[in-house]
Amino acid sequence: INDYQENLNVSCIAQAASGEICYGTGEGEFVSVTGTALGTPGFAGAGIFRSTNRGRSFTRLTATANYGNINSMAADMRSGKSIIYASTSGGIRKSIDGGATWTMAKTGNSKEVKVGVDGMVIAQSASTIVKSTDEGTTWTTITPPSVGISRASIAISPQDPSYVYIMVSGNDSKLVGVYRTKDAGSSWEQIIAASSTYFDPLI
Repeated sequence: INDYQENLNVSCIAQAASGEICYGTGEGEFVSVTGTALGTPGFAGAGIFRSTNRGRSFTRLTATANYGNINSMAADMRSGKSIIYASTSGGIRKSIDGGATWTMAKTGNSKEVKVGVDGMVIAQSASTIVKSTDEGTTWTTITPPSVGISRASIAISPQDPSYVYIMVSGNDSKLVGVYRTKDAGSSWEQIIAASSTYFDPLI
């Protein structure tokens, strides 16, 4: 759209149900900031950018510049809502006005956030998986028992948000397993083990 935008290091994007589009910048949470023999350095972000004209132009929200890396964004797509969540290195941020202003919903480094069709929010917060059913006001820890989490990728079923899936890697950057809950996190089962012959994307 604009090669001269203040920061081209786009890491995530979300569109509110009310139409506003926001994208986050900064990739330091996923690669070494300084670079190693195994990879290039992660480029610093400049906060969150917002569009109110269907993406034809974006404005940098200067108040978000100190949020660090914006790792993931997700919107509440229920009718009449203008809520967007952002996982940042400082915590889970929340906007109720289509990204115009942001508040802290939960502290702790967050690398992933997803929103179900019913508005339920599932996110990674530090080494835990957390859930909110009141639009980010309160949070409940729903981490699968005895599972160490460095990075989690989350998916919520669009047909039945009680079904949530997480793919987990540990501190050694290797696959721990894939887990599923059928009751929105009250109980979990491991559906793919780390040593699975059929699924081991991190080897």
